[in-house]
Amino acid sequence: MKQIFFVIIMLSLLLSNTCHEDLSLQSVELDHNLIPVWYYLKTGEHEKAEEASVSLNTYLYLMAEEYESLFQLTGSEDIYKDMESLLLHTHYLIDRGLHKEAIEQLYIASFKLSDWRSCTDNEHFIDRIWDFGRSYENTKQAVNDVELCLLEWHDFEEMVLDMNNFWGRIKSADATDYLSEIFTEKELVQYNFLIKTMDNCLEDFNENTMYADREESADFCNKIEPAYVQFVAMFGDFEPALKPLHENVDWENLLITNL
Repeated sequence: MKQIFFVIIMLSLLLSNTCHEDLSLQSVELDHNLIPVWYYLKTGEHEKAEEASVSLNTYLYLMAEEYESLFQLTGSEDIYKDMESLLLHTHYLIDRGLHKEAIEQLYIASFKLSDWRSCTDNEHFIDRIWDFGRSYENTKQAVNDVELCLLEWHDFEEMVLDMNNFWGRIKSADATDYLSEIFTEKELVQYNFLIKTMDNCLEDFNENTMYADREESADFCNKIEPAYVQFVAMFGDFEPALKPLHENVDWENLLITNL
């Protein structure tokens, strides 16, 4: 993914000639760079999260002029300023050990990026991942609440249906070219493995929700999390020494089980 970084620098020098269909390709580099921070916070590796946050803010500093110009093309400079503030504040929260709040800030940043691309008619494949993530996190929060976030069970079932629809949009997307560009052949095998694992986890969860047992449904919903976190991490622009891809695992011959 490092080669994409240099392509973007070259493209940014020609922003006055950039057509709108290139906007999502350029802006998604922000997603790629915030994912490592999110990943390490999610896995509880807080020192690495702080290192990744420093890298993210260094990237923002180096690319600030280019990104400001990019967002100006759609008259949305304020969105970039909000993004910048959110990501700087994320580092502040990590530095003070407020890790849950830092994750929430990163979600807000990712959703702002996703919504911005949607408003400019330039949805990117990664936006479908964030849409699913937003739906999954809401579903998980509701089912883990003993009061079910004050929802009726049929309302909760609607949340589950929405989550499955968002997952279906990921699977139905024509993203072959994009995935081939950012993943090696071995990483593509891992990606397909995680897709199958997520399918299995969701199938188990969906089947359990039919019994309207909140506590058991929570257990099955929580089992989606490890595969989901690793799935999102595949799109992160990690430093080589930190990349959480298991190079020595024979992904093709692994049994598909809950992670």
